[in-house]
Amino acid sequence: MEPVAAAAAGCGALDFSSAPREVLQHVFSSLPVRERCLTVGAVCAWWRAVALDAGSSLLMHLNLNRLPLFARRTRSLPDFYQQRASFIAWLLRRRASIRRLALTAERWEDDSQAVILRLAVAEIVAAQLEGLRLVATDSGRTTSAFLGGGARLRDLHLDFWGRSNSLPRALAGCTALTKLMVQCSGGLPHFQVLSSLTALKDLAVMDCDWQRIPGEVLQLPLTRLHLRYADFADAGWTPGDPGRLAATLQGLALPGCHISELPDALGQLPCLTSLCLDRNYMRHLPASLVRLRRLQHLSCEGCSALRELPPALAGALPLRSLNLLHSGVARLPLATGCRRLGETGLEDAGCSEVQNSIGAAGSTCSSGASASSGYLSQLTELRWGVAEWEAAGGSSAARRWAAPAGALAASVVGPDLSPVAQASGLQVLHLAHVPAGAEAQLAELRGRLPLLARLQVNSAILVG
Repeated sequence: MEPVAAAAAGCGALDFSSAPREVLQHVFSSLPVRERCLTVGAVCAWWRAVALDAGSSLLMHLNLNRLPLFARRTRSLPDFYQQRASFIAWLLRRRASIRRLALTAERWEDDSQAVILRLAVAEIVAAQLEGLRLVATDSGRTTSAFLGGGARLRDLHLDFWGRSNSLPRALAGCTALTKLMVQCSGGLPHFQVLSSLTALKDLAVMDCDWQRIPGEVLQLPLTRLHLRYADFADAGWTPGDPGRLAATLQGLALPGCHISELPDALGQLPCLTSLCLDRNYMRHLPASLVRLRRLQHLSCEGCSALRELPPALAGALPLRSLNLLHSGVARLPLATGCRRLGETGLEDAGCSEVQNSIGAAGSTCSSGASASSGYLSQLTELRWGVAEWEAAGGSSAARRWAAPAGALAASVVGPDLSPVAQASGLQVLHLAHVPAGAEAQLAELRGRLPLLARLQVNSAILVG
């Protein structure tokens, strides 16, 4: 094995094109998978850019996007017909082992030979594919050929590069599909074919520009729904009845969807375990979220208008991961009776309930707030930081960034990391916008989090 690997390590300087095919195959099959991936281009030109599955000695994941045969116009390849014949012969022998394929589908519709080549690949491998990624796709011949024979497809990724942005009709035949990701370039106005995908569990649509969640989506048995850059500025972006999603949906991600108000209908998703609301404009989290009794992951990264994490909401949810990076939440609920970082003794509050440090001054402890710090003891991952911290620390750039209408708010204060010290189970902690004067708090914080495996402060990784 070592002589073979050593010989292959320097094969980039040699010409293997004249070697017998059996010798090349023997050398290739004798290499460990890692070296096989590194030397595959040197063994034979038309094997270049082929991805290998680490658990198999056969090629199961075929990436054709960088192969000159597929990445260039056919008239720019002087030996195109020879390369095509070699590749098709190679593909015919291995079609039974190929399970995943990536291909630029309809990049050159005016190149008839390129279209014929792609149609031939579809005819050979489409029936065996379980995973497929088509880049620059459309409702054209190549896309339809792959999807028309894709009865076994489980995972499909469609990238629209300035095309018609219409889901192809042939998609309706992929009835075994469980995961679909669609990357649009200017909205997805034609999506009715989704109603045919009755086995779909995971749907992600990027740049869809939808103004509401379509009824076709609500009737799918999805466990995960990811919609990025939709246009949910109006309050009616979700219907009052969530349909089948109420019984199945476990993960919902709506980053950058222009959401200014969260509807109470989100509370009708009792199976939800993960909710991502990154880069939206809502000012508060609705009380109806307390009904999400299984929610473990909540992300509001980049939600600068969100100023508060309600104590009653935090105490009601079994959160394991909380992301408030670059949000407006400058204070977390703090349990009364626990000393603040940097103080020598305990604060004597006279009661053991939790007091909300974000709410109005003078508020008293209540039974509703008594569990508000319980979420801290459950957390294993916390990401937190607001720009106002740096502004309070004296950074003029941060002051300009954080100040509303050009004037720094009088309420801006530095970070209080005391609530973090209560999260004794934290394993991952990422703090952003921490000013230089917080070294003492950080030093004490590290001593009070025994399970911490990774600590990042601003851009510096202090642990892990």
